[in-house]
Amino acid sequence: MASLAAEGTLQATHTNNWAVLVSTSRYWFNYRHAANVLSMYRTVKRLGIPDSQIVLMLAEDIACSPRNANAGQVFNSKSHAINLYGDEIEVDYRGAEVTVETFLRVLTGRHDPAVPNSKRLLTDKNSNILIFMSGHGGNEFLKFQDQEELNSQDIADAIAQMHDTKRYNEIFFVVDTCQASTLYNRIASPNVLAMSSSIKDESSYSYEVDLQTGVYVIDRFTYFILVVMENVDMNSRTTIMELFRSLRRDRLGSTAHIRTDLFRRDASTVRVTDFFGSVLNTKMTTKRYPYKGNFVSASRKGEVGLPSLMEPLKVDPIPVLSNAIQIPKQDPVPMMNIMVVTSVVVLFLSITWAALLGHLQTGKTAEIKRVSSFLMMKVSDQLSSWQEMANLHLRRGKVPYVKMWSEVDKHYIEVYCTDRPGLLSDVTMHLRGFPLEIMHAKISTEEDGYVRDTFQVQPRENSLLDMEKIERHLQKALLLC
Repeated sequence: MASLAAEGTLQATHTNNWAVLVSTSRYWFNYRHAANVLSMYRTVKRLGIPDSQIVLMLAEDIACSPRNANAGQVFNSKSHAINLYGDEIEVDYRGAEVTVETFLRVLTGRHDPAVPNSKRLLTDKNSNILIFMSGHGGNEFLKFQDQEELNSQDIADAIAQMHDTKRYNEIFFVVDTCQASTLYNRIASPNVLAMSSSIKDESSYSYEVDLQTGVYVIDRFTYFILVVMENVDMNSRTTIMELFRSLRRDRLGSTAHIRTDLFRRDASTVRVTDFFGSVLNTKMTTKRYPYKGNFVSASRKGEVGLPSLMEPLKVDPIPVLSNAIQIPKQDPVPMMNIMVVTSVVVLFLSITWAALLGHLQTGKTAEIKRVSSFLMMKVSDQLSSWQEMANLHLRRGKVPYVKMWSEVDKHYIEVYCTDRPGLLSDVTMHLRGFPLEIMHAKISTEEDGYVRDTFQVQPRENSLLDMEKIERHLQKALLLC
């Protein structure tokens, strides 16, 4: 018993959050099912889960229906207080694309190679996944498009595959349909928490009708989840059990159900933001990544040594370059020396020019002298700035180094430079200026105070990455900081 009690106090260990939100019903009179899912979509986005980590599936595009008097808008209340569709919605699968096969492929990751990353569930063993489904169902099945059925065994098998391939850390499976609890009866995989709107032989009921649209716009189960979630923010301590206890029978007209036997943590300690939000945990390590090889030396006297790009280490999920740049002690920063020499020459020429102009016997001699003095002052300021930069890098002994490379369909950026407060923030700020998303990052600080940060990135949809441009931009930014 003591071990069970200790297990119940386990803290969240995930490092990323994902959501799969599915409305399975066609036709206008099923408006409420799309509104249920879009309400969840709005909630998880508000709590920090980005579109890149949400898979949204709508069997009926209600917003664009010719029967919709409010074109391009979907509401979950008769007051029309909130447009759930909005301007920034990203629907991954719509209409005929929403099938049982598509849903199972999203969960298991078994896609055709042509399917873009934006429509995939790119999770790993550290991912917490919220799966929310709404539609018409019955005893151990959920209807898709009023044409086919997803049964409880399909769901159990898909989650078993996800567990075997380490595609999740924890799953919260939520279903709003009739006899909903029967859909997760056959799940046997660990770390799955499930909640539903009704038990076997019970229906799930709608909540509010909108006379303008002529249909019900939300179901009771989803509505009362929103009553709780609208008061939740990123720092909320509201738990899953507190959410479940709010779903009383007198509110729903049915019996809400929760299954916790597969879940290793006590549901009364699990925060709703562990699944509905993007509250991440950082894993700290006291060890450096095991780099191979030695520092390379200059091949000729006076040259700056460059890293030998050996095959990256097979460290899942991000490989790391095996060598780092080392500058010979006798010539730490030749580029800085060139800057200093160049500026001295420019200053000498400016002074010489000013002296010659001083001998001119024209009416504009005084004006020319003022211009010369101004130019000499600017050159002097630039010289001071470069000299300060040169001294800084002389103290460091190494210049910043940036390298970007690709492996199949994955892209990596490695940054090697002196550690300082705010470095990681500055690097990610500069990367945000390019059409890419950071998927993973490995941060390592060496004993001599230098960092080797490696980022796995992917281009945004319909974008290409200019590797040379990214390298040059980061190299320059780090050199000047």
